[in-house]
Amino acid sequence: MAENKYERKARRKQTKAKHILFQDTGISCSDEPTKYVMVANAGLVTGLQQEQLLELCLPYGGVDGIVMLPGKSYCFIIFKDILYASKAYAAIHGKIKLTPNDSGPLYLAYAEKVPELSHSWNYDQKPPGLILLEEFVTEDEEKSLLNCIDWKTSASHLDMRGATASHHVRWMLYQQRMGTLQFSNVGTEHPLHFASSGKESVTVCTMICVIPIRRNTRNLKQIQTVMQ
Repeated sequence: MAENKYERKARRKQTKAKHILFQDTGISCSDEPTKYVMVANAGLVTGLQQEQLLELCLPYGGVDGIVMLPGKSYCFIIFKDILYASKAYAAIHGKIKLTPNDSGPLYLAYAEKVPELSHSWNYDQKPPGLILLEEFVTEDEEKSLLNCIDWKTSASHLDMRGATASHHVRWMLYQQRMGTLQFSNVGTEHPLHFASSGKESVTVCTMICVIPIRRNTRNLKQIQTVMQ
């Protein structure tokens, strides 16, 4: 039976993913079902959250775990049984999108095993471009910053990926200046006032586009801002 265009596209995506996986990890994919299923086009790089993938896969059977590799656009689902993996594969591969806003469906492949991850943390190894300012704010300054933020604002103004009661995120963005072609053209002469508690106003004047601030933490020293 001849393949239709969607099946041909799924096969091409799958073949490409198999080559990438072998080059990255030395792990081969399997033509026969296994309980290890590679998701070829969803991973940490694409902003995937484990909860999204679990919600999609659990209706087909038990899941032992999800393996997400740093810096990769693919991940792995470890099912409890090969039968569960087969059901999920048949239903999802080339057919179902992870979210309605995705450009295309998920593409899957059976893997012989999953990569082993090292969970050790090396404090001296920092992400490229990170500037760490030690003791950037005092405890009193931290309290003032947190008091400037209205945490009771409706959920639509919180992190759209799902902030919880114990994990609050507020995004502070540069505003667009009408009549210009630059979306981040704020500058010190056109500061963006993002919070006011009635006591003092905080102004962002640096070239940082997005600043996350988490409630009940003391890790604000990594945020490099200029406040007026």
